[in-house]
Amino acid sequence: MAFPSGISDEQVQVLGSVSRVASLNDIAKWNVTKVDTLAALMKADDGSWETAKSKAIITKYLNTPGNSLGSTELNSIDSNLCSLDTSTLKTITTQSMSNAKPLNVASCSSEQKKVLYEISNTSFSSQNPGYYNLITPYLGGAPVTDVRALSNLNISMSVDVLQSLDSNVIKDLTVNDVKSLMGTHLNDLKTFENATAVKAWTNNQTQADLDTPNAGVSMHPPATIAYHLKSRKTNQHGPPQRVYLFRLESLLSRNEPIRDYLNSRSTSRTQEPLFITEAGKGATRSWCLHRFRQVLARSGIPPESYSGH
Repeated sequence: MAFPSGISDEQVQVLGSVSRVASLNDIAKWNVTKVDTLAALMKADDGSWETAKSKAIITKYLNTPGNSLGSTELNSIDSNLCSLDTSTLKTITTQSMSNAKPLNVASCSSEQKKVLYEISNTSFSSQNPGYYNLITPYLGGAPVTDVRALSNLNISMSVDVLQSLDSNVIKDLTVNDVKSLMGTHLNDLKTFENATAVKAWTNNQTQADLDTPNAGVSMHPPATIAYHLKSRKTNQHGPPQRVYLFRLESLLSRNEPIRDYLNSRSTSRTQEPLFITEAGKGATRSWCLHRFRQVLARSGIPPESYSGH
């Protein structure tokens, strides 16, 4: 049966999941002039759309005089918004964005996210309190200056939101920035330290900054060994000192032999001394010197020529 004027809106509205197998040539024959037709085609329960096809459908709707990306349309399109060109996204008004539900823009490109952030930021900037919760879905397009400014709102940014930020923005954040932004969620960084975004941020910081007193962040590269000195020879009454043994690409790296030693122990708890005797007690200076002299003697080196301190 031929349809000189194409397939009507009413017929397109009842296609359901069958619409997903249509070709671009098939879609070209559809009438998508009504918002109800657009909503029917965008139902997530009927399956996902290929980018080119969802773009073709939305474009057909927008080509009808009087149609635009209003709040009703945005609610229907949701994540399929990411199939549109930035020039089309720029036609969304602040009023439409303000009245729409939070949109899923995770699959959008960096440039698309920037456009959507600019619109939503203008839409929600007067919403105080509540601004942060409203702007959160669109922070992937926010510049680093705007992200830093969020710390003034006394927020607690989750790790998921942190990871949704633009990768270049994440790398530019300092330890103090992240501490201020994450608030009560700061400890979650350790849990997600192997996540791509978190690892990239960590690798961009100096270990000294990560271990700054009161920074609240204690992270280090994988395979790093950390231990505490209860006191130092030069300051017996000073605070405990954290010492790190990093894994180095060198024959002189001390990380591997220490790790092998720890793995050889039948039990190894975080509160135990680093070096222990056969009896399981902390190794003393005299014990270490005695063993050192034994090694020298067995190696044919006169032990009396050496002393310890």
